[in-house]
Amino acid sequence: MKCTLVGLPKLGDKILYRLEDYGGLFARLVFELPENFTSLLEWIDFIVPESLERYVSSVEKIVLDDFFGFRGRAYGLITLFSEVEDFRELLRGRITIFTSESQPFEYLFEDGDDCILDFIYSFSSHYPSRFRPEYRHPDFKFFDDGYLAYNNILGSIDRKVSIQLEMGGDFDVYLYPPNLLGGRVDPSLFFPEFSESFEVLDRGDEYIKWYLEVLRGFNGRGIHVFPLMFNEGLSFKGGYIVLDGKPRYHDDLRLELDRLTIDLAWELDGVKPSLSFKRFRSFVKFSGRKYLVNIGFEDYPPPPSHRFVEFRIGSKVVWSSPSAEGLLGLKLV
Repeated sequence: MKCTLVGLPKLGDKILYRLEDYGGLFARLVFELPENFTSLLEWIDFIVPESLERYVSSVEKIVLDDFFGFRGRAYGLITLFSEVEDFRELLRGRITIFTSESQPFEYLFEDGDDCILDFIYSFSSHYPSRFRPEYRHPDFKFFDDGYLAYNNILGSIDRKVSIQLEMGGDFDVYLYPPNLLGGRVDPSLFFPEFSESFEVLDRGDEYIKWYLEVLRGFNGRGIHVFPLMFNEGLSFKGGYIVLDGKPRYHDDLRLELDRLTIDLAWELDGVKPSLSFKRFRSFVKFSGRKYLVNIGFEDYPPPPSHRFVEFRIGSKVVWSSPSAEGLLGLKLV
């Protein structure tokens, strides 16, 4: 699936929906909530109509308020499901939704556009979409010059995975998820962007030796970067295996590239853009320009639509990648 959103979607008085069959009728509903009658906080402040109540499996509100140049917007999400009843007739007319202030709003059902539905549902806690499309702010220039690619697959904790020896694309630098081949991680404590203890992995660490040994058989064009991010309780340690002809260990929490700094410790706010890893719903305030890579591990895998790369100026999103697994060429702004 390939699609791109340019600017945040305005839905007006429409409820977009998509029908699917999972041994029963399943529908996702997305609609924009009026700004003057709903808060931009994330608790629910709209009321589901009685005609839908018997089919509702989840209701939530998504607030998008960190996109560069846009005022915050709130979207309502309703998921309907029935094993025995067909509620298609409900989706063929109008419906009234009330806000928490009892203000009624009329919406018209309409078959949903894949891009918009997947984008809004990629923020969902209950039923995130399988795919998040690429987002581009309309007022920025984006460059596809083949500099950096991110291999958007899950890093492994306790399972050793093989690396494809032939990589698609022709990039200068290939970046992989942390701990791609395994390593000691306690995911329940693994929030490196909030850790107070940052240390460099010792060169004699067993996993560094193991990574170097395994990667000696790897060959591919360009520079290949394998971050290592281990934790011992709340203490966080990191470093990089860099393969440029042959693998070597880079014992630092930062890796300087020609046009980008990879920054495991969230320390750098400089002129050159930096790239850091994070969990989907966590965020650290920073200044400057930064690429943020949403990661997960196989014991606690996030849905595909929660694994993407975004470029921010300060706290504001300017560009985000699609979430399709495979090689993602990062846009330069």
